[in-house]
Amino acid sequence: MQTLTCLSLLMMVAGSAVADSTNPPATLQFRETKLGKVLATRDQMTLYVFADDQPGRTMCYKDCLEHWEPYHAEANDQGFKHFSLLWRADETLQWAYKGQPLYTYKGDTRPGEVNGYKVDPKWSPARPLDPKKN
Repeated sequence: MQTLTCLSLLMMVAGSAVADSTNPPATLQFRETKLGKVLATRDQMTLYVFADDQPGRTMCYKDCLEHWEPYHAEANDQGFKHFSLLWRADETLQWAYKGQPLYTYKGDTRPGEVNGYKVDPKWSPARPLDPKKN
């Protein structure tokens, strides 16, 4: 039964990634910061990408998780255009933007902060490729 549920969810996630709107899902948004437009959580916390990640696959585990929190998705969340979901090794869902897994930085304590910028050159705020098109 669990296999069937996981397969059904995987099919729903894969099929939902083709919607044709430029707006992010309700749990994600674009926000202006001192660094320009970045992707943010519903609570307006800046989201980051990790250069060591591969499209659709996270490489942030163990020590990495001390400072960077995967931006988890709920089972009923659906991908939307450039926004997708990926399964982590711990069997949780994580949001991705254009295939890149998304994270929050534990040093960001208020909405709009970008304290994770330049902490490590492998981490950067998630930004739209073309701010006019998102």
